[in-house]
Amino acid sequence: MSLEKIVSIPGKSGLFKMIAQMRNGGYVIESLSDKKRFPVDAMHRVVMLKDISVYTVEGEMPLNEVFLKMKDHDGDASKISSKSDGAQLKTTFKKMVPNFDEERVHTSDIRKMISWYSLLKDIVDFKVEEVTEEVTAAAESTPVETETEVAKPKTKAPKAKKADTENPGEEKPTPKKKAAKKTAS
Repeated sequence: MSLEKIVSIPGKSGLFKMIAQMRNGGYVIESLSDKKRFPVDAMHRVVMLKDISVYTVEGEMPLNEVFLKMKDHDGDASKISSKSDGAQLKTTFKKMVPNFDEERVHTSDIRKMISWYSLLKDIVDFKVEEVTEEVTAAAESTPVETETEVAKPKTKAPKAKKADTENPGEEKPTPKKKAAKKTAS
């Protein structure tokens, strides 16, 4: 599985997998922890994990790359709990992602990333996600030849009635209905 269909819903704890889209614009999602499915309407805010980035000194780092770095330091990531002290969380996260922006990345953000990583490390293959991003980036940079359009067969327009073509400025008289005959009884 990849991060493509994994979402977070503010106000609900845990992570969810997007199963299907409903007709009204909402989604059917499944909790990763207890596998329960439920609908989420279009009014709820849904955050895709693939769209999340972490502020670094140089710019922004996608969450997938942060998870890869956490996987490289799995011993440190597994030891620390998301409920640990804020200073301990920052020092451990600094070991895993040394260039994160300490002013803009808050302790609550680090808590979320550590708890998300502990949920996803056995479910999601972060390496596959990285390879697909490289392939799509390479595909976008190479020019693609376009095929010429195939001529569509022309359909004949319905023929106009003779009365319409003879005098286009005149209105066509509407036919009168015949009156019903009265019978003497």
